[in-house]
Amino acid sequence: EHVPQGEWGSRLGTASDYVVRKTADQARRFPLEAVRALYQLLVKADLAMKTGEATDDVVLAELVARAVMLRHGVVPRSPATRR
Repeated sequence: EHVPQGEWGSRLGTASDYVVRKTADQARRFPLEAVRALYQLLVKADLAMKTGEATDDVVLAELVARAVMLRHGVVPRSPATRR
């Protein structure tokens, strides 16, 4: 969805032009597919923590490792379930 630049601050929940500029700069570094993949990783990590699939420390460590893999162009495979 294209959001007009004038709405960026309200969508981000900030009135700071600096925060909006820095966020926009960071957003340009990630293709849309990478953002979608990162979002999916976050959803899976949230679910794993809420269901007790693994300890929070393990889930967060795996999340960071998979996010780094995405940043380097490697598509991480799904973790095996621990149940």
